[in-house]
Amino acid sequence: MKHITHDKGDLGIVKVQASFIEAGYQIFVPLSSASAFDLIILINNEFKRIQVKYVKSKDNKITISVRRAIRNGRAKFITNIDFDILAIYCPCTNKCYFINKEEFQESVTLRLTKPKNNQQLSIKMAEDYTII
Repeated sequence: MKHITHDKGDLGIVKVQASFIEAGYQIFVPLSSASAFDLIILINNEFKRIQVKYVKSKDNKITISVRRAIRNGRAKFITNIDFDILAIYCPCTNKCYFINKEEFQESVTLRLTKPKNNQQLSIKMAEDYTII
């Protein structure tokens, strides 16, 4: 099914929300869509800001840059300092992946399959990021 950009973002947020609910977390939603994050969850009595991205895999990789402009009349760029956890929904795998902001700077690549050359250094396997 083909989705327009806004629909993709909405679908990603709903899939991530479902994952959080299944895991037993409370979810809070900002009132403004211009917020630097999409959701807030409560983990061990601590609030975590969640940035959600809908990303299709390509060549057995999920690659995402977290920089984006907020549409509020001014250009402001979001980086990993503006949220605590990056949540990625991939429609190709129908799974959500969760990455703490300390694990990347502006972009991250998750591998769905092992590299053909068996490289292991600096490789992030997607399956390692399915649990919050």
